[in-house]
Amino acid sequence: MSKLTLSVDDETIRFAKAWARKRGLSLSQAVSVFFDSLAVSKKAPEEMPPVLRKLAGILKEDEASVKKYRDHLESKYL
Repeated sequence: MSKLTLSVDDETIRFAKAWARKRGLSLSQAVSVFFDSLAVSKKAPEEMPPVLRKLAGILKEDEASVKKYRDHLESKYL
C-alpha cells in the first residue's frame, strides 16, 4: 500500500477525523473509501467492499450537491 500526503486545513482535519471515528473508520480508511467510491459508484451495494457499504446511502442524492457543499464552506469560513 502506498502513502499519500494531502494539505488540508486544521479544522477540516478535525472534522474528518471525528466523522470517520463516528463511523468506526480510520481517516485513512475514509479517504480510501472515498476514492474507491469514485471507481465503484455504479456497483450494487452487495458488490462493494464492507467499508464502502458503511458509507453508501448516508446522504440522499439531493443533499450531496457540490453547490450545497460550497455554500456550507462559505458560510463556515467566510
